Amino acid sequence: SGAYPEDRHVVHMDPAELRLFLDKVGRG
Repeated sequence: SGAYPEDRHVVHMDPAELRLFLDKVGRG
């Protein structure tokens, strides 16, 4: 979704999935 090859390290996700991801990572 509009991701450039040079920005592969950048994860593009939906706000909802991003929040779940951050919450998941926050818990370790």
